[in-house]
Amino acid sequence: MPRFSINLAYRPIAGSIRRNAANPDARQAAEASLKQLKSNLEMWTDQEQKCQVEQVESENQGATDSRKMTELSDHLDRFDKLLAGAPRQIILKQPLPAPSSSLK
Repeated sequence: MPRFSINLAYRPIAGSIRRNAANPDARQAAEASLKQLKSNLEMWTDQEQKCQVEQVESENQGATDSRKMTELSDHLDRFDKLLAGAPRQIILKQPLPAPSSSLK
């Protein structure tokens, strides 16, 4: 959590607390506002960290899925080449090879 931005966010309320030192109601209201700001900042910081973790996980999953799609595409290209070069009689009699275990 960057210290600089926290200080900027609290500065107006801190000034209000100092200005209203003689007025207990105003001081109490300013302190309550400061407490709420700190709580909100903490909540949003936690939320930001969770979102960053989810983003990294999603990017990793996307990369994994992309690799799987490339592998499947390569398999299809090989099958197309095999089918294009094979006589029709052989195609009808031979079963297709089993997919590799890395696609699971």
